[in-house]
Amino acid sequence: EGATIHFFNSLIGEDEDLTWGQLKEALLGRYGGHGEGDVYEQLTELKQGGTVDEYITEFEYLIAQIPKLQDKQFMGYFLHGLKVEIRGKVRSLAAMGEMSRTKLLQVTRAVEKEIKGNGSSVYRGSKPSHGSFRPKSHGSSRNGSDWVMVKERDVETSGGGRTNANGPRGING
Repeated sequence: EGATIHFFNSLIGEDEDLTWGQLKEALLGRYGGHGEGDVYEQLTELKQGGTVDEYITEFEYLIAQIPKLQDKQFMGYFLHGLKVEIRGKVRSLAAMGEMSRTKLLQVTRAVEKEIKGNGSSVYRGSKPSHGSFRPKSHGSSRNGSDWVMVKERDVETSGGGRTNANGPRGING
């Protein structure tokens, strides 16, 4: 509305055969970015100040301006801007296997919810943990970060029995 419609009408007035690519370029030139520098600089400087959802909104705004960003770059930019306590846990979960962009965002929201819900003692054993196990003598790295092992649901084997799906795949017993 207002200035936007006038801007659009002036573009059409200049070139009636305006392509989608030209329109996108003109719109990004006029409205793209929130700060100084190009979109890549802005992505590098983007830091989570509030909630994960607020960060995701800002991140997606910038990402939408980059054509065909590789998944590895997407993940790198995204993780780089997260709060330290969230970034470490999300990075550990992402390292467990291939993770889609959507799944990365879902996992990040879940990590934030877990941290907020359990406070700073989330993996310290002072509150009950549902579905996780933390050995008393193992589980902490030298830098003080903790890990958890999440128990998967029971699955039926081909022989009709039930087995616990914990641990590395292909190892039974």
